[in-house]
Amino acid sequence: MTDSPARRLLLLDSDIVFTGRLIDRLEEFDEDLIVESFDETAFEEEFFSFDGVRKLDPKFEFPSYGFNTGQIVATTAKITKQDFAGLVDWQTRTVLHPKVFKMGEQGLLNYVAFRRAQRGELTIRREPFMVRPGKGDSAAHIQLKDLNSEGQNRQLIHWAGLRWGKTLEEMPRSEILLHFEEIYYKRVPFGRLLRKWRLAQFRVDRTFITPFKILVKKILARLKGSKAHPAV
Repeated sequence: MTDSPARRLLLLDSDIVFTGRLIDRLEEFDEDLIVESFDETAFEEEFFSFDGVRKLDPKFEFPSYGFNTGQIVATTAKITKQDFAGLVDWQTRTVLHPKVFKMGEQGLLNYVAFRRAQRGELTIRREPFMVRPGKGDSAAHIQLKDLNSEGQNRQLIHWAGLRWGKTLEEMPRSEILLHFEEIYYKRVPFGRLLRKWRLAQFRVDRTFITPFKILVKKILARLKGSKAHPAV
């Protein structure tokens, strides 16, 4: 995104389903960045700390919204590697101020994009092309029959942050996820058996292996702490 020749990209997370010809809709706009924006009440948990940013950049002006980085239309070379100077360790690919910029790259990219827009170096369009299932289901209007090349919604559904140890059946709007899972496994050799095997593996891992790993980590942390602070 930072060093490529200028071209248009649609950057997506993997937990996304298209509900129609979204590309056609997005091609109507010319802004450098097209985002799904949120006026989050818990902004500082999702994006960045206001006090922290003010200390790093007293001249920064907050535009009163944030955008989810799971779906972005971006023009490359509009944000460069130099924009992240002092903010990212490129060797370890880590954010240098994790208490300021939250959710991995999300808070940092919000800040960098807003800063360039503030300087007149980047244009941003807020376009509601993402819907999110779950509590306050903004995807309630979308039905299975709508999921085809002629779908009228021209949106995408993003299960942002909703997986976390759940099977597809346990997810909100599971019928949509299961619909696409079935299409996928029909095209894979021995797909029916593979689907059952992977589900069984997932359940074993969730029920036994993951809790065991967590327990071992806690025990090792306690042992490490007791060695660092021996009894007097």
